[in-house]
Amino acid sequence: MSVKKLGFKKMDLKFVVEKLQQMAPLYLAESWDNVGLLVEPSEPLQTSSYFHQVKNIMLTNDLTIPVLKEAVEREAQLIVSYHPPIFKPLKSLTNKTWKERIIVECLEHKIAVYSQHTAFDAINKGVNDWLIRCFDYSSVQPIKQSLEPFTTSATHHLNIRIPLEHCEVLQDLMKIPYVFCTDISTGSDAQDVRFRLPLSAVSGIMAVLSKIPGVVPSLLKLEPLPIPGSGPGRICFLKKPLSLSHVVDTVKKHLGINTLRVAEAVGSTPSSQVSVVAVCAGSGASLLLGVKADLYLTGEMSHHEVLEATHTGKHVILCEHSTSERGFLLELKERLECELVDVCVFVSKNDKEPLKYI
Repeated sequence: MSVKKLGFKKMDLKFVVEKLQQMAPLYLAESWDNVGLLVEPSEPLQTSSYFHQVKNIMLTNDLTIPVLKEAVEREAQLIVSYHPPIFKPLKSLTNKTWKERIIVECLEHKIAVYSQHTAFDAINKGVNDWLIRCFDYSSVQPIKQSLEPFTTSATHHLNIRIPLEHCEVLQDLMKIPYVFCTDISTGSDAQDVRFRLPLSAVSGIMAVLSKIPGVVPSLLKLEPLPIPGSGPGRICFLKKPLSLSHVVDTVKKHLGINTLRVAEAVGSTPSSQVSVVAVCAGSGASLLLGVKADLYLTGEMSHHEVLEATHTGKHVILCEHSTSERGFLLELKERLECELVDVCVFVSKNDKEPLKYI
């Protein structure tokens, strides 16, 4: 059955993508990730100013064959997939593998695909913040802090004290490419000047300054500013300590599941108290191991990673990879409905955790 379209209009894919990137900037994603617009349908070549039109947006955690079939039946023009369906480079687009077949069918049915993955993990009020919402905590912070990207090629500050009798040199310095003067202070005998510049411009600066004896510039590396509340993972400090068994029940209720995999810290019991919880949606070992906490909550860890955690005093709760992420889609749906009032946004019914207990 197709999505009911009454009252909905079409939007340019470009506009929708801009809204998605405002919501979760792609620079927040991990360097190894593959995020952004991954599939963009085309129109006939004679259409010079074409933008793919979007009326129905389907949200999913994983873009699988059943999910794609649902997208076609419900006439979606855009799939926002938390996990990128193209991760490793594809060498061909054939019907040999299910991942290739998905991309081929998306193009055939004029369905665009967008993924934000670890950008959603890092944003404030993102996937990891949703995962810890079941706890009553006094404070929370990212495990790894996200930093503002540099908006120019400048990576360093250069401070120079130029004697007034040589102040004409300042004009020569300002002519060097990618060198920007950010501050000038004039004293009784000299000018104190600050520049922003890439490291590659330092040699040009020194060549100009060689004309002035005794001038020694001071070079400082620019440090990117932290983005408040953003970054992979979360550490939350509970208002009141909870027993491990209470934490397990709380997580089950939040995720809407009946079973969890739980590993107790060596020498502890289900009544052991938990005051600090570290979480990482998905596969969290690389981020969590070594973090000071009473309990690690994530989707999956290997056998040996669990042993490492429990032998260093941490409980471990594993709720399966996509189960630790999928519930965020309902919040994403609400946000997109506020931002994109003219399109229909719905969550896939066929998107499921592949593992189940039998």
